[in-house]
Amino acid sequence: MTQPAPFLANLPRDTAAIPDLADDIADYCQAAGVAPAEVQAVNLALDELLTNVIDYGLDGVERPQIAVALRVEADRLVADVTDNGVAFDPFSEVAEPDLEASLADRPIGGLGVHLVVTMMDEVRYAYEDNLNRITLIKRRGRASP
Repeated sequence: MTQPAPFLANLPRDTAAIPDLADDIADYCQAAGVAPAEVQAVNLALDELLTNVIDYGLDGVERPQIAVALRVEADRLVADVTDNGVAFDPFSEVAEPDLEASLADRPIGGLGVHLVVTMMDEVRYAYEDNLNRITLIKRRGRASP
C-alpha cells in the first residue's frame, strides 16, 4: 500500500489552535488506516510539547514559528515539531518527575515530558539551522503503556 503524503501544518502561537490540529491529524491518520489508540497517543504527546513551546519556548521571539509534520509509514508514525525558540532539549534539560511524591510536594514541570517519553517509542531532539526539532516515533500495532 502506498503511504500518504506527509501531513504539514504551521501553527500560531496560540494554544487554542491545538485542538483543531489534533482533529486534522486524526482525520489524516484515519484516512491512512492508523489505529485510533496510536493517533490518540501521538496527539497527546503533541499537545504536551506544543503547549510547552507556545507557553514557554518562544518568549522574546519576534516572529514565532511552529510547524508540525507527520508521516505515516508501514510500521510507524513519525511526527516532527519545529520551532524557532531558544535551543532547549526537554528530554535532557527537564528533571524526571518524582512519581512517588505527593502532589503537594512535587515541583511544577516535567510531568508532561515524562508522559511524552512514556507514550512514544522513541523521542529525539536536535537544534539545527536555528530551529528546535523534536521527533516523535510511535510504532504501529503496539499498545501504549
